[in-house]
Amino acid sequence: MSDCPVCSGQGIDAEAGCPVCGIAAAKAPPTAEIPTLDRPVPAEPAIDLHIPAESVPIGTPSEDVTAEFEPPDDSSAQEASSDAADAADDEDPVIEEAAPEEPAPPPHADVELRARFEFASVPADAAPEMGVIVEVEAEGRPLREGHDGPVAHVILALDLSASMNDRDKYPVLRDAVERMLADLRSSSSADVMISLVIFSRGAQVLLRATSAKRIRPERLFDALERHKLCFGNYTDIAGALSRAGRIAFDQCRANRTLPVRVYLMTDGRPQDIEGAREAAARLAKVPCDVHALAFGADADVGILQDLFAGRRGGTVKSVRKETIRSAFERVAEVAQKVVATRCKISVDLAPGVVGGDVFRYRPARVRFPDPAFVNGKRFSADLGTIETGRTYTLLLEVRPPEREEKETHIGDVIVQIPGFGGPITTRLPLKIRRTPGGSLVGTIDPTVRTARDILDALTDEDPEVALRALRLRRKLYEQEKRDPGLLRLLDRSIKMLEASGSLDGLTRGEFATLRAHTCTAATEVEVGASR
Repeated sequence: MSDCPVCSGQGIDAEAGCPVCGIAAAKAPPTAEIPTLDRPVPAEPAIDLHIPAESVPIGTPSEDVTAEFEPPDDSSAQEASSDAADAADDEDPVIEEAAPEEPAPPPHADVELRARFEFASVPADAAPEMGVIVEVEAEGRPLREGHDGPVAHVILALDLSASMNDRDKYPVLRDAVERMLADLRSSSSADVMISLVIFSRGAQVLLRATSAKRIRPERLFDALERHKLCFGNYTDIAGALSRAGRIAFDQCRANRTLPVRVYLMTDGRPQDIEGAREAAARLAKVPCDVHALAFGADADVGILQDLFAGRRGGTVKSVRKETIRSAFERVAEVAQKVVATRCKISVDLAPGVVGGDVFRYRPARVRFPDPAFVNGKRFSADLGTIETGRTYTLLLEVRPPEREEKETHIGDVIVQIPGFGGPITTRLPLKIRRTPGGSLVGTIDPTVRTARDILDALTDEDPEVALRALRLRRKLYEQEKRDPGLLRLLDRSIKMLEASGSLDGLTRGEFATLRAHTCTAATEVEVGASR
């Protein structure tokens, strides 16, 4: 009998394998120590959007994980290293060109683009700043559907610092994760790989690349609770991101068609903030999505947004004991619905049109860094993995020129996702109708105006702007059946602003919740309640 080299479980048997993760002893790697992402990751230009019809098997090095949308030139292809492991650390990865011998398979997904303009029309002699909502929605089969092996790899980094040793925290977290694993173990669920990093005074990999169907939750948590890191007096987010990043990097090199998502859950803030920033910056170069769950009133939402917002994935959700179960159920659901591991969007403005701010409106509300439009003309971003049937929304601020014509070409939206046989590309021209000079702007689109008013609060500290945004959010969230606790907080905040023009009466945790993207829950539930 010995310790499991995969998940650190006690009492691995030569015949039966590990009692925690179920991995057979013969298949376990020689050591449980996972190298950290402590060396700089090669700069990631983008991705080659051609996915081979025969997907790369798990464990096989693939050098083109971080290659460009555009094919590399011949000279760079000739300089590729023959050693894939050394090339990943020391050289830029390269794609070898291969002439297709068979016709490309049909696209596995379709991408629809839609646009809404703040004004139905603009007078010829006016050049108003206006909002344009761009919606991206993919429909198709999940990327890994029909292929052997897992459909996604979910990497959980869980905070086990001393503050988690509370009846309203750790038992609730354990219940949520156990239920997530139960969902993934069901016969109707696709196969999802799980890795687990725990952190407090240090960080360690407890589980690596293990099928969720083979994990025994009760034994996993028994091993976790016996671990030396359980409830330590520190919050080593830097170490957690470094170890999670190494797992993600290795997985992306092994199989570029497999969606990889990192979820970091914490109820506090890192003591080593600079170390956390450096680790997050290295992780941002790995083609995976990273999300954060800010658990409870003491979680530092601002730091988490600073680390992750605006990057691939990039949502920071505020969760309470009543909503954390919904958050982890969502983790399990999303893992099985990914149709693309990347979604590159670009907006090229027409001559005379000037671009302003760009926001991601849904999911989450994030303002892209200045200048969003390079030279006022071109915006580009990677939205990360996208799910089938879900709408992703951006808000663009643009200013058309004064121009005597029937309609003005604002620019073009181009979206590319990886496809089997080549990239799937969708284009949408943006055009606004012009009316005679001296007339009024056309009908205002309430959806676009509401989005602008809500997002204005991200950059404007005026109490009136904040109050208008909170009222709009309150109405919108009620329609969406958001967390009742959030609706009560919005009501209290609105009354506070109306009375004093300030939110100084909110606790640090309440203010953080207002800043964060909050988890949706139609009803509040208790730990142990039936579903």
